[in-house]
Amino acid sequence: MSSSRTVLIAAIALLVGFVAGMFSSGLDSSPPSKESARFHELQDAYQDKNTQFFKLARERDNLIGQVRVLEQMVDTLNAEIDEINAVAATAEEYREHFRLANITADLSDTRDRYPLYDIAVVRLNESGERELVPMQWGLLPSWWKPSKKTKSRKSFQRMTYNARSETIDTKPSYRHAFKRNRVLIPATQFYEHGFYFRLARSPLFAIAGLAEHWSDGTETVDSCTMVTTEANEMVGKVHPRKRMPVILDSEAACARWLNPELTQRGSLDELFVPYDDGLMDQIAEDAG
Repeated sequence: MSSSRTVLIAAIALLVGFVAGMFSSGLDSSPPSKESARFHELQDAYQDKNTQFFKLARERDNLIGQVRVLEQMVDTLNAEIDEINAVAATAEEYREHFRLANITADLSDTRDRYPLYDIAVVRLNESGERELVPMQWGLLPSWWKPSKKTKSRKSFQRMTYNARSETIDTKPSYRHAFKRNRVLIPATQFYEHGFYFRLARSPLFAIAGLAEHWSDGTETVDSCTMVTTEANEMVGKVHPRKRMPVILDSEAACARWLNPELTQRGSLDELFVPYDDGLMDQIAEDAG
C-alpha cells in the first residue's frame, strides 16, 4: 500500500471518528450547570412554600370561624343582662313618663335590643333638660385605643355592656361616666334564660345606665352600659350569675340618678338595692 493511500485512509478514519463523536454528544445529556441546578432547586422550594401558604390560609379561615363561634359563646356566658325591650312605649309615653324636652331617638323599630345595637337613652343636655337620644349599647370610654387584647372597638364593647354597681366608681372603664355621664335606659321588660321580667305596676320603667362619647377624629360613637346589681329571688332562680338591672321605677329615683351634683357612690347606694320581686311579673318566653 502506497504511503499516499495510507494517509488518505487515516484521514477518513479521523473524519468518521470526529463525526461520530459529534453525533453521540448530541444524543447524550450533558451534566447540568450549577446555575441550572440552583434554579430547579429554588423552583421546587417555591412550589413547596406555595402549597404551605394555601394550607395555612385554609387553616386560618377555619380558625376565624371557630373564634367567632367562641366569641358568641363567651358573650352568652359573661352576660348579666343582654336583652331589653320597650315595645309598648310610644313617643308620647316616653315624653310624659320621663319628662322629656326633646326626642331624637328612632322609636319606630320595636324589636328586642341586644349589645352593640342602638338603644334609646335619656340624658341631660347642656341646659339640664332631659332628652331621648340613640346610643350604642356597649360602653366605649373616651380614652379607648386599639390594643392586642381589643383590636377593634366592638371587641371592647362586647365586654362593657353591663357595669356592676359594686365597682362602677373604681373600674377605669366606668368611673368617669359614673361621675359625669349617668343616664336612664327606658324599658318595658328585660329577658333572662327563657323568661321576660316586667314591673307589675308600671308598663314603662328606667334602668340605671352610664354613657360616654368617643371619637378618633374620623368616627364618633355615643355609647352606654347598663348598671346591674344582685338579683332578687325571682330573677336569681333563672340567672346563673344572680344579677339583674338596677331598676328605677319612680321619678324621684330617676332624678336622683341623673343629678350631676351626686358624684360619690355612697350617695346613690340606696338605688342599687335589688328590686322587690313582689312587684314584678315573670312571663315564660313561649307565653309572650
